[in-house]
Amino acid sequence: MSRHFIKSGLFGVMGLCIVVANVAAGDLGLVVNGDMETESRFTPHGTPGVDHPNGFADGWHHSANSAWSNGTTDPVTSGSHALWIPDERFSDHDEMRSFATNIPGVGTERTLTLNWNWNWEITNGEAFSATVRVSDDVVDTDQFDLSGNIVDHVFFTSGASSGGYQPFSTTIALGPNDASFDIIYRTRDNTGDSSETGVLLIDDVSAVVPEPASLMLLVVGGVIALARSRAH
Repeated sequence: MSRHFIKSGLFGVMGLCIVVANVAAGDLGLVVNGDMETESRFTPHGTPGVDHPNGFADGWHHSANSAWSNGTTDPVTSGSHALWIPDERFSDHDEMRSFATNIPGVGTERTLTLNWNWNWEITNGEAFSATVRVSDDVVDTDQFDLSGNIVDHVFFTSGASSGGYQPFSTTIALGPNDASFDIIYRTRDNTGDSSETGVLLIDDVSAVVPEPASLMLLVVGGVIALARSRAH
């Protein structure tokens, strides 16, 4: 009987974790157009064939050569599009930067959990990078760029070729004053002379701040499971 309740309690907590994770991801995804499927709101600029053969994704600033991926030929992890960042320059780099976004829960300590898929082929240099920038200033409705005091959190690719899309996940601790963020994907390692070349593709970017209520639900579920196991 004891084993039965321990097993049931554990499966209950596991199920609860899955439900809470799904609710949090669905309700609190903070990245605008994280699946890259929406065309830029700045029409006709974003329309394929107008200013670029591929067009441009909504929610993302782009450098001179970066654009939407080709919806017919370029690989994706979902839908039809990804971010496409090609770089053939030895003295500069290309990038995509998400629109600045407010982080809920200012005034409390939180965590920001980020996930994305990236696919790279480096022809010169050692690494490309992603920079999550966190600011202490709130973003206005019509504001697309960060302001205030900004802290960089930098992450790197590994190896010359990813061999296809690779998932990436990280969690950043947030202080009470952290109010907004953006993400920059660059064809460079964030140091030196930007001599890296190649191509970087990004798809399915998400950023979530778990709700305190959801975290408390997980704690309660764990307490119930433990109580059952001790009672039998």
